[in-house]
Amino acid sequence: MPTRPLGKHGNCNTKHHTHLTPKQPIALRAKLFSKNRQKHPSLEIFITLMNAESQPIDGRNNHIGGIESIIIDDTTYYFGFDYGSDLVISPLIGSSEEMARFAAQHMLQKDGPHDITYWIELTNYDSELCEDEASRTFRSEELRSFIDKLDAVELQNTYNPDCRLEYHLLYLLGAASDWAAGDIDKIENELAILRGETPISAEDSYSKIAASIKQELTDLVHAAPENWRSFFSYLAS
Repeated sequence: MPTRPLGKHGNCNTKHHTHLTPKQPIALRAKLFSKNRQKHPSLEIFITLMNAESQPIDGRNNHIGGIESIIIDDTTYYFGFDYGSDLVISPLIGSSEEMARFAAQHMLQKDGPHDITYWIELTNYDSELCEDEASRTFRSEELRSFIDKLDAVELQNTYNPDCRLEYHLLYLLGAASDWAAGDIDKIENELAILRGETPISAEDSYSKIAASIKQELTDLVHAAPENWRSFFSYLAS
């Protein structure tokens, strides 16, 4: 059963204050094809959809919350977050202006609604979930490498001290899915076993645990809504 890690808010322990630089909207890895869009009509449609006005996830409208951000492949993406409910309330949004527009239309503060000018200032605030920028930064090749390591552990039935996945990412995927799938604490505990940091029980094997993690991650990604699922599809088997 999925579990909600109450009160953890991403569990980042290192404080590192940063002021994020707003960037223009960009689709997932679209820049790789920017010179050849005419050869990729499906990508062009995807870019258009990504730059269209964002809507709340599954009717998560008028939640009291704030603006958070993560960095994927060197691009900053913003999202709305309800801290009281541990809940992501927007898709990933590729510009501070669009994020502020979304918040003005669909989000509240404790004193009620605010205009775009108010919200755009909040896009530059430090994260309340995770102030360590490194823990909020993800690269596609690193996610693919992580899955490759899990595959190797499953095949060879041996531990790997480099099997690491940022807890904050697991937390956000859980919060985006409204904790509908996946057990992120179980994933964390099983990864510690695969790294050799926690003893493995006699009835378990590294292969079995690696397969379990892959299934949990697949369930977590498939339950994630909107473009959260697309951005982190590498983690699904």
